[in-house]
Amino acid sequence: MFEYLKYRAREIWRDHGIELRVVAILGILFIGLSVVKAEEVVPARGITQEQATTVLALAHVLSHIPIPEQVLKIDLVSNAELQALMCKRPCPGIKAAHLEGIVYLDEALDMSNPANAVILFHETVHFLQWSQSGSAKTCDEQYEREVVAYRLQNQVHDKI
Repeated sequence: MFEYLKYRAREIWRDHGIELRVVAILGILFIGLSVVKAEEVVPARGITQEQATTVLALAHVLSHIPIPEQVLKIDLVSNAELQALMCKRPCPGIKAAHLEGIVYLDEALDMSNPANAVILFHETVHFLQWSQSGSAKTCDEQYEREVVAYRLQNQVHDKI
């Protein structure tokens, strides 16, 4: 899946003449313990910095939202922690979420499975939306963000 994303990003850049500067902007947050330096490639449950940067680059290219100065952080948490962060009542089906610049992923997700890796792409789109406009201020705005993220996610998922 990540090879496809890398290939597709290069294809889009070539076809559209988009010059992308993917700088060292990605730190991976391991369950709140430490932030990995951007120049290190550290696997995190099947996610390397290169893979996550590729997902960020593709989300940028497909969404047309600029890559921010803000570092994307990915926090692997238990499903119970994810529910506590995002839900007012039990919601065991939740697998990922974006909140204030951090993508939270259920640590049980196998990121070598393309269906799960696309979840990271979806939440990365939300990171870019947040970096450009802040948190959604209305339900309608949040709904529109979800529509865009799912549309882009489906485009990527249909190709893998």
